[in-house]
Amino acid sequence: MSQLRRRCKQPLIIYGLEDIVKRLATAGGARADIQPKQSRLPGDVDVVASYNLSIGWNQESVVKVAYQAKQHEGISDEYGVKQIIDRMQSDPSFVRGCFVTTASSITDEARKLADQNNILVMTQKDLVEWVMMVGLSALR
Repeated sequence: MSQLRRRCKQPLIIYGLEDIVKRLATAGGARADIQPKQSRLPGDVDVVASYNLSIGWNQESVVKVAYQAKQHEGISDEYGVKQIIDRMQSDPSFVRGCFVTTASSITDEARKLADQNNILVMTQKDLVEWVMMVGLSALR
């Protein structure tokens, strides 16, 4: 058993980025699910989150958000953005898309494509800010 493991009272938990996005969305009030990798629909979405923005007594307003998560170092290109756009075009129930990357930046082409298609981009810094805003307890 490693020295680190013996010093920790709780077991070491390693999360995939998709699981982190799901946990953060859930902590923000959404019902979120990680999507199966084998889908017959075009494109790709890793997490689907439904936010219920109820207004008044009986007004239900569900906002469905598609998250595409990429574990990249350095810079992300437009590939992941294209994946989420393709899926959103095949499923009009999505209100918004969000491209989440662990990279510190994205290419100009990726940024332009995201802006043109109503895709929010979250880079490494934005992801850390989301974690801090929601709280680390969401990852337990």
